[in-house]
Amino acid sequence: GTKNDIFVFSRSGELLSSIKRHGRGPQEYVSIGDIDIYGETIVVFDDETSNVLRYDMKGKFIDKTSVCEGVQMIADKKGNYVVFSGYDFEDYEVTCYDDMGSIVYETMKVEGKRASLPILFNNAMSLTEYKDDLLVTRYFDYNVYTLKNGEAKIKYSFDFGDDNFPTSLLDVKSPVEFLKKILTDNSVHSIDCFIE
Repeated sequence: GTKNDIFVFSRSGELLSSIKRHGRGPQEYVSIGDIDIYGETIVVFDDETSNVLRYDMKGKFIDKTSVCEGVQMIADKKGNYVVFSGYDFEDYEVTCYDDMGSIVYETMKVEGKRASLPILFNNAMSLTEYKDDLLVTRYFDYNVYTLKNGEAKIKYSFDFGDDNFPTSLLDVKSPVEFLKKILTDNSVHSIDCFIE
């Protein structure tokens, strides 16, 4: 297989089906940016074409929905597609679409110093489903957000004391200068993983 192949296995490890649909046709994807399972449906986010494609567990194509450019996608418990866009693409970092491609909500407006970060850090965010929450973390932000009713609300806020990054770090003049600062700075830049 290739890096764009999808394999479905039973819990005992038996291969049940595979999806090998790379290409630019109506039932194909170019680049798998993310994948999720919603019920008995495999949801594929093509980050090259900004499409969400759905297949059944046997690999049969169901449908395709166009969404905004993005770097990460998750199917929420209602079957909507929550897409993290990155600041270089859209006005909001998070956009939620229904299965018809209509916007359900947009949240986490891009503003202030975050909007001028180099593209490398624009896409540094994590969408995670945990119990009944859809949790969001992002670079240079010590908050863990929960997405509820179309709003991002702080669920946890952390203070790393002397290891907090200096806010002057976000005064970006050039990407090269910013990267030099980051490489020599020993402060905490992000929350990559946490356990509740």
